[in-house]
Amino acid sequence: MKIVKLTEEQELDFIKLTQELHDDMFRKDLYCPIEGTFLSALQPGNHFSVGAYEGDELMGGFTVYFPTEEDSYSNYTDTKYDLDTVAHMENCAVVKKYRGKGLQAYLCQSCEQILKSDYPDRVNCLCTVHPKNRASLKNMVACDYKVIKKVEDLYGAYTRCILYKQLRGL
Repeated sequence: MKIVKLTEEQELDFIKLTQELHDDMFRKDLYCPIEGTFLSALQPGNHFSVGAYEGDELMGGFTVYFPTEEDSYSNYTDTKYDLDTVAHMENCAVVKKYRGKGLQAYLCQSCEQILKSDYPDRVNCLCTVHPKNRASLKNMVACDYKVIKKVEDLYGAYTRCILYKQLRGL
């Protein structure tokens, strides 16, 4: 398996994967696919995605987004971070046959390495996870993210934990 930074075309496949996985979920509130307002916010230069491939098949991906003042998770936290230092570890999706094998953690670590090398000022990483999405919460905590706040009304009244990690010293 190889993990690569996605091209624009590959990113479209990842976006489609997030939709397909969401469509198959029983508890749709546990995961938000890349769609709607968030999809329209993704512009060249304000995000990147990585993907894990086995041969030509996409096994999973992870998107990092550089938020605007209006959509920064920092707005919900007790600490306000300089926007130019914030990266949202925004969306991760893994196909069923690779779940439980640590792929989310590998994808997250790959994103962090890209942040360190290509965006060294983006040291304040924030993400959200539904408190009952135990697998994603466990994976992000295993990557040294700490739950700093629980918010009841994020993206359309969904409950989410906001997690934080500072990249300095990695």
